[in-house]
Order: sequence, then structure tokens, then C-alpha cells
Amino acid sequence: MFTLSLVLCLFGVTLATPIRHEHYFPPLSTIPPLPPFTIDPITYETIDPPRTYPPRTYPPTTDPPTDPPGYEDGWYLAGDFAYKLTVGQHSWWAGRMACQAMGGDIAVNGVRNNAIRWQVAQELYVGPVWIGLWVGLDGLETDMKWKWTDGQDAKDEDIVWSPSEPNGDTRENCGEMWGEARRFTMNDNPCCDKRYALCEKKIES
Repeated sequence: MFTLSLVLCLFGVTLATPIRHEHYFPPLSTIPPLPPFTIDPITYETIDPPRTYPPRTYPPTTDPPTDPPGYEDGWYLAGDFAYKLTVGQHSWWAGRMACQAMGGDIAVNGVRNNAIRWQVAQELYVGPVWIGLWVGLDGLETDMKWKWTDGQDAKDEDIVWSPSEPNGDTRENCGEMWGEARRFTMNDNPCCDKRYALCEKKIES
């Protein structure tokens, strides 16, 4: 063996030293114990213990909606009442029913008060000036004798008609409020026309 090593060395060849592999086994005291388990008496298979997970929580995707100043639950506050428009346009009768379904009724009190009418209309009015908002004013019982839907007669001091109105005789028996260019005055209109209705409800104290 020595002679062979010498010859190989002369030719620049060296024999690699064998690598000795050692296996490490940790002490038994450092190995964590197995979780408890039971044996199924029929299949003789192990039954894993039930696992419990902490409840998963998710951050809110959006902030809760907030009302702008002067609003509460989507209703605009003015005086002792709150106001809101119907979702979509309706005939006068359907508009009143939509207001009632929202917890109020078609607007009367705020329309009779000139200051409140202007305040509410400037805030909520939508659409062209010649497309009004239905209000709680009608002449359905007696033509040309206008009444509020709360049963009161429409007096000169609490209703402001647009010039030359009402002029529809028996064809136009429902009241609407025109836009700012016509100073939010009243107009008579066919009840079947589609309009947004101005809804009103009492503010709970």
C-alpha cells in the first residue's frame, strides 16, 4: 500500500481519505411528547383529538354611513319635521303611499310655512324647474276647492300659487311645488303624471 501511494504521489495523484458519516440522535428528553389520542375499537385506527381554532376576525371593509350636517337617518331636518324625497317618480297617489311606507306622509306642514318651504326645497329639489315635487295638496273631493291632505282647507295665507295657477279645472287636481326659478310656488297638475313626492314626518322629541 505504501509503494502504491508513493507511485501515485509521484504522478500527482492522491488517495481521498474516506469520509466517516455519523448520525446524530437527540436525547429522548428533548423530544416533545405526542398529543393524546384514542384507538377506534372497531378499526383500531387512531382518532386524532379535536382541534380548536381561535375565532377569525375581519377588518370592516367600509366605514358605516354617516349623515351630513342637518340630516338624521337620511331625512333633512327643518323645524319640527324631517323631509325626504321618494325613491323614483310616481303618480300623486303612489307618491303619497311611498311616503307612508317610509314612515311619514306627503308634505303639508313645511309647505304651508313659507320659510320652511324655501329651506327644504333649496336642499332637496331635483329636476328641471318645470318638473315639480308632489306635495300634500289636492282638489280631488271638489274641483277647484283645494285642501291639504291633513284635512285643512288651503287658505290664501298658507298657499302661494304660481301666477295664473291653478288653471287646470277638472283635469289637474293634484298639487306640485315648482323649482326655484318659479320661487317654489304651487301648480296644479294631472295626478297621473310622474313626479318625486316630498315626504314629511314629525321629529320625535
